[in-house]
Amino acid sequence: MKRVKNISIIICDDVRDEVGGKKSLMGIYGETLIVQEMPKLLPQLHVVFIVEEIKGPFSKIKLEIKMPDAKPAVMEFQAPVLENGKNFQISLGIVPFKIEKEGDCFFEVYFDEDKKPSKIHKIKLIKQEVAAS
Repeated sequence: MKRVKNISIIICDDVRDEVGGKKSLMGIYGETLIVQEMPKLLPQLHVVFIVEEIKGPFSKIKLEIKMPDAKPAVMEFQAPVLENGKNFQISLGIVPFKIEKEGDCFFEVYFDEDKKPSKIHKIKLIKQEVAAS
């Protein structure tokens, strides 16, 4: 069952609350997350969900993070109670975020007890040393 019209995921370094209820996303990652050494321990990493148009009820959201040579990390949380047709945003901070090895990292979103993810977001983990000048 499709529970929402669309889910967008943004991966960034930080999410800050601003005046007037706005949020600022700092250090947004595109298709890659580049670090100078591996393993690497980032102080934090934020996963922002933008959920458009709820189509059916659900009470729980699960985020599963799969990385090379690492046990999948699973985070579960209660979904906000919203009516059909509504949108919402959630930001999850992972403190700290450990990267063991280069490769593909998958952020998978599940609703309630669904066996198939409603959204899979892939980002490539890359080690790239800074050139000396």
